[in-house]
Amino acid sequence: MCFKRFFSHEVSTGEAVTAGICGGLGEAIYCFLIALFFSLMEKNSLVELPRTFAPLFMLLLLVVSAAVSGLLVFGYPAYLAMQQKYKSAAIAAGSAIATLAVIFLALLVIFVLI
Repeated sequence: MCFKRFFSHEVSTGEAVTAGICGGLGEAIYCFLIALFFSLMEKNSLVELPRTFAPLFMLLLLVVSAAVSGLLVFGYPAYLAMQQKYKSAAIAAGSAIATLAVIFLALLVIFVLI
């Protein structure tokens, strides 16, 4: 329902930026959840798993994460491009990538430089 207005009419620059920021924040939250999952798995590994499980799990997670990340960052810009709204698509994709870059730099400054 939140994105209903994005699909119903001509997209303004502000709406494209908002959609990109939402995609970038969604991707950052997804990355945080995956990191949290790894942290919990490391602390709570009660059962010794077969050696083939770790690479299999990592490859499956890679494929699923690529799909989820592609959808979060490029899903709406791809939709806009298919609607021949190329400028709005580029703005949405650029703002999603810029949002991720800002979050990365902020975390770098907070955790590494301070």
